[in-house]
Amino acid sequence: MIFLWTKPVSETDEELLLRYRTTMRMDCPGRLYDRYIPHVYGLCLKYLQDEEDARDAVMQLFEEADRKSHTPDRKRQSVGRRHE
Repeated sequence: MIFLWTKPVSETDEELLLRYRTTMRMDCPGRLYDRYIPHVYGLCLKYLQDEEDARDAVMQLFEEADRKSHTPDRKRQSVGRRHE
């Protein structure tokens, strides 16, 4: 039997993004990536039905999220959410 242990989330996504924008510390997006990669990859694989395509899609999504994290607040667009 395998037990997966995950560290408790000590900082919210918003806190990590704010710290990344102000300090450019690369551990911040890395922690977000580690936090969400299993879910994002699983969804991509489910819909794309190809491991290589799913990996490429995950990288594109995280690269887009990184680019959007650097835009000014008035132009910021939420990744993965639609505003009506």
